[in-house]
Amino acid sequence: EEEEEEKKPVKKKHPKYMKIEKAPSSKRDFDKEEKLVFGRFEGIEWLKAEIVNAIDNISMEPAHGNVVVVGTENSGRRNIAVDIVRVMQQLENGFKGKVAKISGEALNKKDIPLTVKKLKKGALIIENAHDLTPSSARIVAEALELETEQVLVVMEGDKEGMEALFESSKAIMDRVFNARIELQEYTTDDLVAYGKGYAKEQEYVIDDMGVLAMYRRIGDMQTLEHTVTLEEVREIVDNAIKHVDKKNMSHFMDVLLAKRYDDDDYIILREKDFI
Repeated sequence: EEEEEEKKPVKKKHPKYMKIEKAPSSKRDFDKEEKLVFGRFEGIEWLKAEIVNAIDNISMEPAHGNVVVVGTENSGRRNIAVDIVRVMQQLENGFKGKVAKISGEALNKKDIPLTVKKLKKGALIIENAHDLTPSSARIVAEALELETEQVLVVMEGDKEGMEALFESSKAIMDRVFNARIELQEYTTDDLVAYGKGYAKEQEYVIDDMGVLAMYRRIGDMQTLEHTVTLEEVREIVDNAIKHVDKKNMSHFMDVLLAKRYDDDDYIILREKDFI
């Protein structure tokens, strides 16, 4: 009599909408120079991963290693484009030239190869690069491939517009602009982590109740019509810093009772400073 074949348990497949995608983690930490510029993003792991990957692909050799930063208008893409250049000024010995900024719309009307050539050993930041015509974008890439002097170009723009631009001359654009930072929509956790990082840059630290108060403040501001921006988070922290630095009786009692500073000599921001 044949033994019944043992039945293997069938694994249930969960529908796609129930699957939680794990956010990418950074392959390394920021080094000293990077941390000075990007330290405020330390707690946003997916963004740290994007920045680290981009930096590791950046090159002052013009034919490759140029940068594209994509995100919404309020994602902080412009500041990140500028910060990338600041980091490269620290990391690259060959970076001795000037830094220029121009809008995509204005660059359409310029002699692009001449503009690139003028910035040898420096950098060009193209703001709202989605306003470049496909022809202008291609000329930028071609000028970089032909350039013999070191130079870096950083483009920033909205995702949809930049993708359309790259599609129009895909091979050369992907080759020349192969360092990419894509900014997603920030969660409340991301915004709070950014606030903590920003405070630390100013030599302040937020205690646990202060962090909860910041969650409440951001939650109150976040609506279907309004997405809280990094700029607004900086404003929340700046106001908390102004409050804690007010010379009143509470301030003097904290100093007297040694409650003003943490063990690392950072000034502590508490719940009352965020209300």
